Amino acid sequence: MKRVFSTAIAVVASLIPTTAKAAIINGGFENGFDGWQKIGDYRLETSAFGSETVEGNVQAFLSTAFKEVIGVDGNGKEIIGGNAAPATYITGVAENSLEGFLGVSQFFGDNFLADAIEGSAIKQTFTGKAGQTLSFAWNFLTNESVGTNANPDFNDFAFATVSNNSQNSFFKLADTTTNFLANGSKTSFFEETGFKTFSYTLPTDGEYTLGFGVVDVGEPTVISGLLVDKVQAVPETSSTVGLLFLGMGAVSVLKRRQKK
Repeated sequence: MKRVFSTAIAVVASLIPTTAKAAIINGGFENGFDGWQKIGDYRLETSAFGSETVEGNVQAFLSTAFKEVIGVDGNGKEIIGGNAAPATYITGVAENSLEGFLGVSQFFGDNFLADAIEGSAIKQTFTGKAGQTLSFAWNFLTNESVGTNANPDFNDFAFATVSNNSQNSFFKLADTTTNFLANGSKTSFFEETGFKTFSYTLPTDGEYTLGFGVVDVGEPTVISGLLVDKVQAVPETSSTVGLLFLGMGAVSVLKRRQKK
């Protein structure tokens, strides 16, 4: 009977579609940047950064810093750092630029990044199913003036891209005019939005590339950043849940039989 029970478990497991597992690899960044391609200034941060992680112990951090003052050491000396990648607006060529990395000939073609100076991004390609919800948690941070004091010429922002063979969709997550935390930021930045959730329903089966990043606009000296955590692709519930109930029923019957 134990052998039959084990076989039943294996059969039930085989009935559950593979889409029941998250299509995104290492969406919580607990294994560093495994599964992700990256460009610019990026690193992992814990809650010690000043913003609590959404899940697990770490979160991805991207910034617009390029050989700039990113802090002060214990002796009061400025710390210089950052390796943000240039935008094509500056270099005139797509190679090694943010546009080239994200696979777009122009940065979204709608003047969102017409004056982008530099920034950072990460991306991952995965196989998705129609009806899956792609989501991640994000937190935009900046040292620029925000709200009613925001300067439109220096409107740094964070963004996401979702692309497949037929289209490349762009989503602005936040900029300097977005609502920020009323009490400011506990990080080294002056302002942060706090974590919010981005979600997108995949329209068709196929291969998708998810990307997100942050850019300097207008001038390169004031830093902005983006925290990302809990990236996942949740499957359609109908077929998966139906098979799960079918499997649970089969296991329950076998358990009753085993007891008799």
